[in-house]
Amino acid sequence: MRWQFFSILAGLLLVGVSLTNLAEWARQAPGELDEAVYIEEEIADIPTASPTPTASQNAWMSGTGQAVLPDEPETEAIGAIPEHISIPAIQLEADIVPVGKAEREVQGETYEQWKTPKNDVGWHNTSALIGVTGNSVFNGHHNIYARVFKDLVNLRAGDLIKIQAGGQTYIYKVELTLLLAERFRPIEERMENARWLLTTDDERITLVTCWPPFGNTHRVVIVAFPLK
Repeated sequence: MRWQFFSILAGLLLVGVSLTNLAEWARQAPGELDEAVYIEEEIADIPTASPTPTASQNAWMSGTGQAVLPDEPETEAIGAIPEHISIPAIQLEADIVPVGKAEREVQGETYEQWKTPKNDVGWHNTSALIGVTGNSVFNGHHNIYARVFKDLVNLRAGDLIKIQAGGQTYIYKVELTLLLAERFRPIEERMENARWLLTTDDERITLVTCWPPFGNTHRVVIVAFPLK
């Protein structure tokens, strides 16, 4: 059961260089890696010799005897790939690029870790698209390269996050700001931390980076929901 987390839960940033998976953190020796950081519908029998029904025949009859056409079916939302992020409270403006995983060898064993862009915000390309149900996960450096998430720790509940995707702007309101102990913590605790990166049945975005700048012993996790 524990190993099921290694592919799904690979996700929180390590020491400002890349986002590595849970198993790697749990197994790393003290001081090691200090510089790294998606019915088939049953088809009803169709009559082959029926007259073409008229609009009134297709209509439903209301209680008053008046024809009432059925409601149009709801259109399923189509998500978009995020392209740009803006957080006014910390004066952040940054482009977003999709990121995938790379293999990394630690103590003779190979694990997957999330890549982190040097100068942009990374969007986990297996997390939810913007504008649909699910958890859209973003990472970024806080103490090296462009340090796009250097002030993420200063966000507070109520702050707004704007994501541009597919020619639209989606606005989210911060609801949770978490500072989670990570390095040298028991694997059970790290697994619990990594749950914030899992798929959800609501629409949300999650931003993650390391903290503090000269220790990187914790993870900053920001959870925001669509502004209504």
